[in-house]
This record gives sequence, C-alpha cells and structure tokens, in this order.
Amino acid sequence: MISLNVITYCVASITDILKAVAPSFENITAKDLRVCLHECLRDSEIDLILNLVALKAGFDMQSCNKALTKFYPATDPSVQILHDATRKHWVCVYLEKEKVYYADSYNLTVNKTIQKQLRELYSRFAVNGQLQLVRLAVQQQQNTLDCRVFAAAFAFHFAKNILPSKVCYDVSKMRVHLVKCLANNKLELFPVDPKGVAQFSDERVDTIDFKEIA
Repeated sequence: MISLNVITYCVASITDILKAVAPSFENITAKDLRVCLHECLRDSEIDLILNLVALKAGFDMQSCNKALTKFYPATDPSVQILHDATRKHWVCVYLEKEKVYYADSYNLTVNKTIQKQLRELYSRFAVNGQLQLVRLAVQQQQNTLDCRVFAAAFAFHFAKNILPSKVCYDVSKMRVHLVKCLANNKLELFPVDPKGVAQFSDERVDTIDFKEIA
C-alpha cells in the first residue's frame, strides 16, 4: 500500500510507484497523478477513472472522448462520465436495471450537449422517445475546478451499486484519495464527513425528449 506521505510529499518518486501498478494501468503517468492532486483533471485522468471503475465493477468502458464522436449504446449496468463542452462541466450517469441515474455537482440544466450523449447511450430505454432521468440529490461543489473529482466520487459509489444521494464527502481528502486509488489500482469509496455541512441538489425526475434533439 502506498503511503499518504509518499503521494503527497514525494511527487518526484511517483515514477517508481508506477512500476507496481497493474498492467491495465500501464499508461498512467506521474503527470496524471500530479494533476489529480493539484489541477483540473484532463480527459486522460477521466479515462483512468473510467478504466478503474470498469475493471473493478465488471462494466464496459467507453472513453470520455466518445463525446467528440459517438457513444455506442450502454450496457446494463454501466457508469459513464459525460462532458458538457458548452459549459466546461462534467457529470456522472449510471444505468442500472433499465433506470438512468444522473449526478451533477453543479445542478445545471441538462442541455442539448448532454442530451445528445444521453440519446446515444440510452435511447433503447426511452419510451415514445422520452427518457426518464433520475437526478439525484448530490453534494454541490464549492469551486469551479472540482466537478471532475466529484464525478469520480459519484462513479465509485455507482460502481459499488450505491447511490451517492445525500453523501457528504470530505472535500479536503478527495484528491489524495483519488490518487491513492489510481496508484494502487483499488476502487474504494471516497471519504465522507458525517458531521460536515454541504449543499445538495434537489432529487427529481427530468423527462428528456430525444425527439427534440437535432
């Protein structure tokens, strides 16, 4: 197990850590881990997260870059992190028993950019061209950088078939936890703060009409 001190204070030695990472994570780099600790996550880190979820939960994995081309229909169950390029925001979706759950740490409206991706993934679960999207009451981020980190936290919950509704994460530990999981090839729920105070979105069901999408 890689210690917290090594990850936090000895970034220069991360290349040695990578030698112990599982073969399926051979493309992880020291830069990836540094970004996870300190910066806005990139597409490559999102794909590492999706790979880990797929590996540990037995889900199919689709690269987040499929948003630039086209997603193929999702298998049930599965998790996907979607990019709203219009608003530079990321959300997490979970398909389980033909129901689609949606977790958004900024509680934005589901715009056409996201609707198009939902149609590609889940059109076969729509009735008369309409998808019932279950929007969960999830913790809201307090800055403009952490939507990807929250999306990862939601994905880890979904991978264990647990809905992240009303879960209060310990924000101060989220990034270090993500690095430890990626570096050790382990999928463990993000640390929570039972006594923490957080804002949550409202839980509701949105109807997404795929017939209105160009």
